[in-house]
Amino acid sequence: MIPIFRPKPWASVGVFFLINIPVVAFSALAFDWFWSNGIVWQVAICAVWYLEFMTSVFLFRAAATDPGIIPGRQWTIKGGYLPDKYLNVSKSAKVAY
Repeated sequence: MIPIFRPKPWASVGVFFLINIPVVAFSALAFDWFWSNGIVWQVAICAVWYLEFMTSVFLFRAAATDPGIIPGRQWTIKGGYLPDKYLNVSKSAKVAY
């Protein structure tokens, strides 16, 4: 798995902060209440931390490996039939599907 972080690597960092700053702020402000009101709330705050961590892991994993737009079907490789209206398309032409 080769990290590519394209085309905007700073966008991943921005999204990371947009997700994690509110969660950390909430945890810092509400930690005492959650921790002092029983095991159910302790499990809840630990679940929030776990989900925050896993969200960050998968965010950077997807950002590092996403190739961008996936190319469509290759008709020449498949040997299939492609109608003429799809072969001679210019930038100004409109194609009805």
